[in-house]
Formats: sequence, structure tokens, C-alpha cells
Amino acid sequence: SSRQNPFIRFEYEKKLHNIAVVADRISKKYERQIFNDFSISVQPGERIAIIGENGAGKTTLLRSLLGKLTLDHGTVKWAENANA
Repeated sequence: SSRQNPFIRFEYEKKLHNIAVVADRISKKYERQIFNDFSISVQPGERIAIIGENGAGKTTLLRSLLGKLTLDHGTVKWAENANA
């Protein structure tokens, strides 16, 4: 079975300031609320883990951070030179 890599690698070409990505009060809902008013900032080189049960919304959160899903509320901002 082919498994997708569950990690997002925050790489950068030039020196970034102190933040690679900032999510500010993001929310996403389908039939139920997946996440609500969630905020996070990730610094270049920092490692984070998204842990939860199946169906908890981990993939939805990561796709939202990557801009592959439309958020119901909030913003995600990537540093100019960040590559996800």
C-alpha cells in the first residue's frame, strides 16, 4: 500500500526572518467543526507534529495550511521565501 508522507517540510532558499508560516484564527467545518479559531506560528527549521485519531482533521489542517482547502475563517501567511 502506498502511504503519503504525513510531514510538511518547511524549507527555505534565503534566510527568513523569524517565521516560516503563521495561521491566524483559522476555522474549517464540514458536517461538523473540524477546527475553530486555531492559531499557530512556525519558525524556520522548527519541527511540529500533528497527532490525533483517524478522522480528527489532521489532513484537513495540513491541506488548509498549504492553501489546498478554502478556510471558513482566518488567514494563513507564508514567508516570502518558504517552500512547503
